[in-house]
Amino acid sequence: MLVFYTDGNKEDIGQDMKVAFSKEYVLFEQQVLHHKAQHMVIDFDNIKDGDTIVDDSEPDMTIEKVTYLYYVYKQGEKNGLMYNEAINKTKSFSVDTLFKQSNLGSENEQRVSLVLGEPNKIKKQGEKWTEKYYNFKEIKNLDTVFRVYDDTLKDIPFSISKRLDQEKNSKLTKSLQLIKIPPSLEMKQPLPLKLELLTEMELVTQKISKAQLEKFKRYFEKYEQDIIKEPIKN
Repeated sequence: MLVFYTDGNKEDIGQDMKVAFSKEYVLFEQQVLHHKAQHMVIDFDNIKDGDTIVDDSEPDMTIEKVTYLYYVYKQGEKNGLMYNEAINKTKSFSVDTLFKQSNLGSENEQRVSLVLGEPNKIKKQGEKWTEKYYNFKEIKNLDTVFRVYDDTLKDIPFSISKRLDQEKNSKLTKSLQLIKIPPSLEMKQPLPLKLELLTEMELVTQKISKAQLEKFKRYFEKYEQDIIKEPIKN
C-alpha cells in the first residue's frame, strides 16, 4: 500500500516475499531487517524524583543485517513449519495466518476480486492483457482499477484471486486499485489523500541465483525429514 498525504509526503507500507514450489510442498521466504539498536542516554545526575523521562530522539533505522524466515507446508495442510535462520529455531505455524500476514488471505482476495462489470479498456500484448476499470458509481472513493492477466502462468499452483483466475481461464498477476480520499477541512495535520493498493505476483525463476535455489532445496528436504520424525498436528 502506497499512501499519499496532503502535505506531499508518501509512505510505502508493503512487503516482498518469494514463493517456491517442490513436489507437493510450498515455501515462503520472508525477509527480516535487523536495525541498529537504539540506546537511550539519560543524565541521572540531573533527574529529580517525580520527573517524567521523555526520549524524543529519532530512532536509528540503519540496517545492520538481513536474515530470513522460511515457511514450508504441504499443499492442502492447515499447518507447516517455520525456520528462523537467525536463531536456528523451528516452530509450527498456521497456513491461514501466514496468508493473512502476507496480505494474501481471504480479506485481500475479496478486495482484489471485486465485481466491477465489463472493463472500460482492454490492452492485449501476446498472452498477457490489461483491463482498466473506472467511473464507479456504487463503490465509494474507488477511482481506477487495473488488472493484468498472463495465460502462460495459469498452471502455477498459486493465486491472488481464485475467482478471477477461473472466470478468465488465466492467471491474475497484478491488481492495482487507486483510491482517492475527499479532503477534510476540519483537520489541519497531514491526512491520507490517495491510496495505491497493489497485489502482484511475478515469475522470477530466471532471476534466482543457484545458491538461493540450493537454499530453498535444503529447506524443502529439511521439512520432509522433520515431518517424518514428528508429524505436524492439523
